[in-house]
Amino acid sequence: MSVVGRDKDVTWVELAILVVLESTPAHGYDIVRRLQTAFGEVGRFSYGSIYPALSRLQRAGLVSIVGTASKLESSRLPGLLAAELVLASTTLRGRARRTYRITEDGKRRLAEALETAEMSDDRFATIALVAQALVTPNNRHTLCSRRQRMLRERIEDLDRLAQDMPHLWLAGVRARLEAEYEALRGALDDPSEEHDHRTTVW
Repeated sequence: MSVVGRDKDVTWVELAILVVLESTPAHGYDIVRRLQTAFGEVGRFSYGSIYPALSRLQRAGLVSIVGTASKLESSRLPGLLAAELVLASTTLRGRARRTYRITEDGKRRLAEALETAEMSDDRFATIALVAQALVTPNNRHTLCSRRQRMLRERIEDLDRLAQDMPHLWLAGVRARLEAEYEALRGALDDPSEEHDHRTTVW
């Protein structure tokens, strides 16, 4: 398990957390929901993996905890609204929820991590491509090109393997890789278009 630092790489879980916090702060439950919505295809996100990652990010100064709604001056709000505000900010056990936000250092680290993402790793590649609107156009083009080259190599390897071991499963894997390859080729053929794949849950 890595400990995030200025000279350490972020894990794919930590990278995904920074991406979903980039637009707005969120508490743990909402972070997990956003991760499952945006990146559920690359892995299963659980509280057992998210909270340790949040702690590492916080220790590294990439994420901070902001005030919860229960600490707001609810006395200035209408009675029903104040009650709803406090209720929404607490857990079932009555404890205030921690709300996390990305720091300026976190935003810089996020940009660096996206620009240097390991595109041969499906988890890092998916996160980088979904969040590609957060990097510069030149770096976005580089990310897509690197992923496309890797996909072509993987497809060629599958074709060689299929000659000796024909199997429907290999054909399915090839079809998935080919679909991603063609999608990236479309993005590269139209560099003037902004390909923002961020979802509404961010």
